[in-house]
Amino acid sequence: LSLGTNRIVVGTTAAIVDSGTSLLMLAPNMYNALITMLSSNAQLQHIFGNGNLFDGGQSCARPLHGESTRDINAALPPLNLTLGGHVRLVMHPVSSYLIAVNDTHGHTYYCTGAANSGGSFSILGWPIMNQFLVVFDRAHARIGFAPGLCANATLPLPGAHQAFHWQAGAWGSCVRTGLCGTQ
Repeated sequence: LSLGTNRIVVGTTAAIVDSGTSLLMLAPNMYNALITMLSSNAQLQHIFGNGNLFDGGQSCARPLHGESTRDINAALPPLNLTLGGHVRLVMHPVSSYLIAVNDTHGHTYYCTGAANSGGSFSILGWPIMNQFLVVFDRAHARIGFAPGLCANATLPLPGAHQAFHWQAGAWGSCVRTGLCGTQ
């Protein structure tokens, strides 16, 4: 696990890829190292303020200076996961350790996208599914990853009463155009 060019954790942990988990649930050593690095990140503090999302304060915030998702992805380091020693997944900040959500007024909030799994394993959930095409090859007991085009999807805030669902043919459109989620 690394944040940009800074290696966070050296070592291995078991990981599960789960389409029903909404966050990156990291093993405690990985999560604690990530939080330590993010809580002192100067760019993150500039965008969200000193009481930022990773120092035990709030779980969601709007950028102080109106930065867009594109601005945030350009300013913050990507999260890199290496699987099996040779598969490296590079994830945008927004849709890995940050998740963009919209309220009913069209405001975008950024929430923490990583949590402590509480066990000796990690669960790679929605952030992986959002940025990569994931193939579960049950016949050969393996999982494949390919670059995806859906890293711009946002979720509505809980209680926002917006429907987030796929209509017939939406996945194919998402793959062809990269326009996914509630746009």
